[in-house]
Amino acid sequence: MKDGELNRMVDTVKEILPQVPRKVIENDLRVTCDLEETLTRLVDDVLSYQPEAIPIPSPSSSPQNKLVASSNLSSPASDSSRTNGDVVSFNTAAKCFGKSPNDRMSSLGDRKKALIEAARKRFIEKHGLNIQ
Repeated sequence: MKDGELNRMVDTVKEILPQVPRKVIENDLRVTCDLEETLTRLVDDVLSYQPEAIPIPSPSSSPQNKLVASSNLSSPASDSSRTNGDVVSFNTAAKCFGKSPNDRMSSLGDRKKALIEAARKRFIEKHGLNIQ
């Protein structure tokens, strides 16, 4: 695979999954030579990596970007939607795989609520809304 093509594919994956380090993407693309396969392996947690901070545009006029701290990406799903100053985390991964279908469905519901709440807070902050 040519370096130009590899860089283009790495950039494409990075746009979709900005928290994944470039080196991890590049290494997997060298193995699979397939953009979709690499994306699937990353989404399905086949590849392990330390998430990078993700720049979030600030709603204020300041040129500084807010960052999602990678340390918050390992927080429990119930805490993942909390804001801490300028930090918002969207990681809703379960701590463990439920043993029964009911446990898994409950976990899915909790993670879905946390993701929706985090997205709602991010939208409110991004648009500078004052909603109580």
